[in-house]
Amino acid sequence: MEKQKFKLIGFLIIGMILLTVFIQLYRNIQIYNTVKDQIRKEVQLSFDNSVEEYYADKAKDDIFHIFGDEPIIEIDSVSLINYDVKGKSIGDFKLVEKGNGNIKMSNWVMPKSDSFALNDKEKLSESEFVIDSIFNLKDHDIDHISVIEQEFSLDSMHQIKDLTKKIIISIVQDSIDFNLLQNILTKEFGRRDLELDYSLLHYKNDQLLGELSNSEVSIKGDTLVAQSTFLPGNQYVSMVFNTKPIHVFKRGLVEFAVSLVFVIVIFWILLYLYRVIKQQKELSEIKNDLISNITHEFKTPIATVLSALEGIEKFNKTNDPEKTRKYLGISNVQLKKLNSMVEKLLETATLDSEELEMKKENVDPSEILFYLKEKYEAVALDKKVILELPEQVEIMNVDPFHFENAISNLLDNAIKYGGDEIRLVLTQRLGYHEILVTDNGGGLDSSHKEKIFEKFYRVPKGNLHDVKGFGIGLYYVKKIIAKHGGEIELITKANRTDFKIKLS
Repeated sequence: MEKQKFKLIGFLIIGMILLTVFIQLYRNIQIYNTVKDQIRKEVQLSFDNSVEEYYADKAKDDIFHIFGDEPIIEIDSVSLINYDVKGKSIGDFKLVEKGNGNIKMSNWVMPKSDSFALNDKEKLSESEFVIDSIFNLKDHDIDHISVIEQEFSLDSMHQIKDLTKKIIISIVQDSIDFNLLQNILTKEFGRRDLELDYSLLHYKNDQLLGELSNSEVSIKGDTLVAQSTFLPGNQYVSMVFNTKPIHVFKRGLVEFAVSLVFVIVIFWILLYLYRVIKQQKELSEIKNDLISNITHEFKTPIATVLSALEGIEKFNKTNDPEKTRKYLGISNVQLKKLNSMVEKLLETATLDSEELEMKKENVDPSEILFYLKEKYEAVALDKKVILELPEQVEIMNVDPFHFENAISNLLDNAIKYGGDEIRLVLTQRLGYHEILVTDNGGGLDSSHKEKIFEKFYRVPKGNLHDVKGFGIGLYYVKKIIAKHGGEIELITKANRTDFKIKLS
């Protein structure tokens, strides 16, 4: 896969992830606003119901009935001065009837009764009343009674004709018992599972009469006005409230959770797709590199053998035995090399299976390490191999053939890619042996560190084949060490590379 196409796929995947996140973020904002509007409507409804219930409760104490023996045809006004709601005391109650003059009853307190008679004025001035119940207030009884500066008057009263013997009077107060209203409101909010910080404000002619807040800090937020039929036209009760975001999230928890899961799933799918594409790209590069290396490695001995056979055929017409042996010797060496490479490839196929068994035996590791030191010093004359052994070497239980090949591959790797000095160190730790192969060459880039033990992986060098190999040496080492129950670790530093083996 071309690098430009792979980059384009990467940008498209990132773009899709960002687009998905943006869409879900926009959707969540819409859900948040919708839930908040629903809460606002519920708060308005709860507020309206609470104010209605408050005035309905107060009306039980503020409505009383007057009965007379004779029908009352017209009433000009009803006034009440110095009316104390809590004490139920009334001073200077005055009922004015057209044509009948004033009927004045002063300094009386209502007795425990629902009504009193007009012709019983003498007794009324000395009696005590408490209103226990409310009679229905009908349209033909009284239109409306309101309160102005402690004086109660009939604001919208027209001529009341053919009124029977009963008059119902409802008294509306200027002040509000905020504690009672708050208790009603708390019950209403609890029923709807609402959690709010709010302030209640009572206005008359746009002047603040009183307020109450359930929070110690100043509340800023939405403002609602109670829609109540009991409030006089020049009064209103408002609420300033602040909806807690956590309450909104709790209300829309399902929608938010679905959105979050959707983003996570899409992100995971796209990320998985990107990783698969990246792995396929890397495998394709490894395959191409392997084919190129195999072609290069196999082509050299084959070409050498062909040249030797051609020499015997064309340049040895005298059948010189010495020349024939020379050409055959060259062919034999190259064919053995070719066979060795084929065996390595075939052996690699068995490393992941259970067919390859370790034939362990007790061996002296110092002998194997010393042999390998001598071998590579003879092969790489420009390299210096240093062997460090402890004074007392303990016996190891390993497969001598595969153990030797594993250490040999590490030394071969150091000879090919390392500096001019290679150190082979055996250390006996408590309970295990540690073998360190280190060189002073250039450190390996961190991007290749995790992949260096993968099958057929080689540090990319394009189409340059200055170092022979198939990328199976370190893979073989890791598998052999693992089959011995050990582990291998790569440590990279500036101008230094360490391979550390731990074997019990």
